[in-house]
This record gives sequence, structure tokens and C-alpha cells, in this order.
Amino acid sequence: MPLEISILEKSDLMFMRSHGLVTDADSIAAFETYATHPAARPGQNMLADMSGIEESRIDYQKRMALHSIMEPILTMGGKARTYVMYVPDGKSAKLAKNYLRFWEAVPLIDVHLTASESEALLILQLPYRSFAEMIAAEKD
Repeated sequence: MPLEISILEKSDLMFMRSHGLVTDADSIAAFETYATHPAARPGQNMLADMSGIEESRIDYQKRMALHSIMEPILTMGGKARTYVMYVPDGKSAKLAKNYLRFWEAVPLIDVHLTASESEALLILQLPYRSFAEMIAAEKD
């Protein structure tokens, strides 16, 4: 699957990695995976590693419909979340800017774009320098 979801419980974080071609069906499947995951909870921060995206096929009407389903679930309990998208190159950055627009009007979700892993982790107030270090710490 082009969108892989993990819950890093020690960091209280939903971590998503994207690679290859990303479609609306992939986005729906990834959200369903997260929404039904037993470790998902209100206020949990989110980190998307979009560095592996090569192409996306997104129908913006379908994306808006999905967003209308996602928003009440992601803002459940009135708890704020920080959502950081790691976007190191032009392809992923363009896609991320489009996704950013969907969340700008949602006051409980604070969205950031960054081209640096260490900056992404700093924004999330996590004590790691890289995603690999964060994942390794989760396994300890």
C-alpha cells in the first residue's frame, strides 16, 4: 500500500509514510486504518513522511468528501493536534501544499510543512534527530 500507517505509542504519534503513486482509494484506506486502530486517540499528533511520493491522482471533490468525514473524527473531544508533513522535494511539496489547504480552516489541527526530519520532530517536541532514530526508540 502506498500509504503506511503506524501508531508510535511511546511518542503518542500517528506516523504515515507515503511512496509511489498515491490515489484517493489509498487515502481512504489509510484513514480507515488509523480511525479504527486501537491505539488511535483524540489529540494524537500526526507526522506524514511524504518523501517517497512519485505521483498522486487526487480527485479534489472526493478529497473534500473524505475531509468532511475525517475532520470530526480528528477533532473528536475538542483536542488539538499538530500535523507535520515532511516534504523534501518538489513533487511531494506540491501535493502537501494542496493537502494543507484542506486543514487550514480547522482550528484544532495545526499543520506544518518542513523539508527537514529534525525540524519535523522539533515541531512535534520529540527528542529525536531523525525518523529512523524515532522508530528505533519505539522498538526499545
